[in-house]
Amino acid sequence: MENPSGRFTMPLFVFGNGLFMTYVVVSVFLATTLPSQWTLVLGLSTASWIFANFLLHAGMTLYTGVYAPGLVTAAAIHAPLSVYIYGTAWQAGEPALAGFVLSILIGFAVMYGPQLNAVRVYRADRWRQAQQQGQNPSSP
Repeated sequence: MENPSGRFTMPLFVFGNGLFMTYVVVSVFLATTLPSQWTLVLGLSTASWIFANFLLHAGMTLYTGVYAPGLVTAAAIHAPLSVYIYGTAWQAGEPALAGFVLSILIGFAVMYGPQLNAVRVYRADRWRQAQQQGQNPSSP
């Protein structure tokens, strides 16, 4: 995907990844220092987030036919680690099934919410560019 507006820059990439890493550190810290059902769900959501990260990289590689940087790390480390974390928690019986589902939803929302917004911005930029060039594109 090209970068028509110049919005998706390296500083933005670093900032976004910094926010994600902050979420991971805070969630895991809370889960390990203040154990409760809620902090356990929040901590587990980071495992869901790293699995969603793997799916994002694999999906982009399959969709574009071009290697998405980070795919090897996501496939070799993130996916197996997240499966191990969820498997260990499941064997321990914590949290309840609703907590597992909620943790998966939180992790995927944290991963894909910003990604879906980036796609929305990209499409809106392409639509504006087509409008400026006198084309009649479909809605953004």
